Amino acid sequence: MTTEFGTRRISRDLSDLYREEREAGGEQLFYDVVIVGSGYGGALAAAELAGRKTGHGQDVKVLVLERGKEYVPGMFPSSAQEMPSHVRVHRSQSGETTGYHDGLFDIRIGPDVCALVGNGLGGGSLINAGVMEVPKWEFVPRMPDTLKSYLNAVTFQEVKQSLGAATGKTDNTIELHTRAPEGTAKTRALKSLDPGKFRYPALTVEMLEDAELPRCELCGDCMTGCNVGAKKSLDTSLLLTAFHLGAQIRTGASVKSVERSAEPGLWEVAVVFTGESLRRRHKTLRIRAGKVILAAGTLGSPEILMQSQRFALKFSPRLGQQFSCNGDNILAMQDAGQPTNPVAREHESLQGRTVGPTITGIIDVDVNVDMKVNERDSGPPFMIQEFAVPAALKRIFDEAVTTSSLLHRLAEKDSQAHGGEGRGTDPLAVNQKKMDKVLLLGLIGHDESSGRLKLPVIGPMEEPRVAEGRIQIDWPDVKNSRMLDDAYDRAKDLILRQPSKLPVLANPLWRMLPEQLDFVFRTERGPVLTVHP
Repeated sequence: MTTEFGTRRISRDLSDLYREEREAGGEQLFYDVVIVGSGYGGALAAAELAGRKTGHGQDVKVLVLERGKEYVPGMFPSSAQEMPSHVRVHRSQSGETTGYHDGLFDIRIGPDVCALVGNGLGGGSLINAGVMEVPKWEFVPRMPDTLKSYLNAVTFQEVKQSLGAATGKTDNTIELHTRAPEGTAKTRALKSLDPGKFRYPALTVEMLEDAELPRCELCGDCMTGCNVGAKKSLDTSLLLTAFHLGAQIRTGASVKSVERSAEPGLWEVAVVFTGESLRRRHKTLRIRAGKVILAAGTLGSPEILMQSQRFALKFSPRLGQQFSCNGDNILAMQDAGQPTNPVAREHESLQGRTVGPTITGIIDVDVNVDMKVNERDSGPPFMIQEFAVPAALKRIFDEAVTTSSLLHRLAEKDSQAHGGEGRGTDPLAVNQKKMDKVLLLGLIGHDESSGRLKLPVIGPMEEPRVAEGRIQIDWPDVKNSRMLDDAYDRAKDLILRQPSKLPVLANPLWRMLPEQLDFVFRTERGPVLTVHP
């Protein structure tokens, strides 16, 4: 879609606000509503509020601030060579942020939890799988009943429609794609694990021909951004709607804090450039607002609130408590018994890969009915989903699976006859034929929600040079979470029912060695990985 700013260009850089302030003679800019963040919460708020009238009949002035940049198809990394310029990494133990501060992939590395969140206009929708699942409120006891009653099936279907995951009562699933009406090879491999519990989820990926967006080419690159333009990320839906209704969207804008304005009833939002060089050279921009909506995500919003407590604002002592990883975990089935084609290849054309969207199927596991592990009490249900690996991450995935497989074989007697592998063959190197039968699985469900977010204290002299995104996740016990263990064990049990007898590989960051060799690290485990903090 073409706008006055170019092809699907709906944002301007933060420098525009600095220019507007100069043109106003240094007077602070004012907006009725300032929305911090452009993910699902921010985009929905912008689409709802833009175009409305104030009590005096004037248009509501809406400003959306996004710390990342706007991406259009063709800008996303499509090879391993292109990845580094799209990554920012924060290490909580050193407090150091490296890479590109406006990078698409915001990686937080900590001793307890490693997290990946999206950083760009549209937030996580740019790099997630676009799976739209309705929550099961009976397993969320802390949710107020009044909110549960409002967020019913009808409401969620309306949300699906607004996001492009449904048309009327019909969900947008892989079944609508004429080239893959039953999914791709990895879909079929997942379904074979438990056909009775398998289903196709609603996706925010275009499956139909002759639609407004190009149809999905099944290239497998959803996780690194869609260069086809088939992904219904928020910049193509709710944010686009908000833009056409008059909302102003500014990218490269990191909000440091919110404080009460000297003018009664108003707020002041402190904003700086996300880019390190620009931030050092420009003063903090302060914007007045009638209302402020913090929608900067699970990690971003608490960080802004904690930072704002330095300016006389007071919040509940429970701020930052009960952090959850959403029960996220990954594991790999080494031999699915059939080709799974799970990984995109750089040298193949997008149209010729037939990998599919990141996720196309779900197996629902009801632990009260399906299985028992180690005589433990049953826990909440969880989902098993199959993953596609984008071309830019193929080398990392191949090496990680191959190395993890080798480490797991250390606990077994090597009864294989060696020497007949063929001239020039390295038995410890990546075997592409075996990799084509690997099925990468994701577990999503529940955990104890016992994590705590902490903001390290910095001195006033350090403030100008310290990037946002430095909040820390403190949760030592999550590495031995009973709920994560139960879900992993139950998924492993389901996989081992299949003819393949090769070991199931856990996330090597979390469990590097098989259980038989736990004594090597004195049962110490590594950090949990989450993409749904």
